[in-house]
Amino acid sequence: MLFDGAPAEMFHVAPDQVICVVPPDVVNKTSVTVQVVSAGQAFAPFIVFVGDDIAGLLTRSFPDLPPHGSVDGYILNADGTQNDTDHPAAPGSTVTLFATGVAPGPVPLLWNAPAQERGDYEFTQYVSGTAHKAPSFIDAVYAIDFQIPDQPGPGVYAVPVPGVLTRFEIGRVGSGVGVYVK
Repeated sequence: MLFDGAPAEMFHVAPDQVICVVPPDVVNKTSVTVQVVSAGQAFAPFIVFVGDDIAGLLTRSFPDLPPHGSVDGYILNADGTQNDTDHPAAPGSTVTLFATGVAPGPVPLLWNAPAQERGDYEFTQYVSGTAHKAPSFIDAVYAIDFQIPDQPGPGVYAVPVPGVLTRFEIGRVGSGVGVYVK
């Protein structure tokens, strides 16, 4: 995979899918030309428009593509357990997400934001996570520490109820990654 002629780092290649890491110089561009090269044959390039939300949050099905819509994220709780219905995060605790397309430092994330309506980006308020290198992953995968909200505030669209198991989404409702909180 070439992005404006720069090769991408490959995660997974199969007859029906390619998962790769977009080269870092794609950041701050509005579009990029993508070209597939296989066995010395270059296929016709195509243009992909680059959005503001470029973080690729890993799902539990990684490296396989997730099914359409919201899926459970590859998320670790503060105690190191994988987040699921039997191991939910506590309100106010810090969980770790894994993503591509980010750099070390603050990362804007949506917390259970409503489904996207046309043109609503200008009104979106983000909560912040902190990205750092993920140990034992390739260089393009970062760990993002994210504090589960425990009170209302900017960018907090829903507050967990202590003691009640709830599935929230990091990202927009219906297209984010799920995290269980109790």
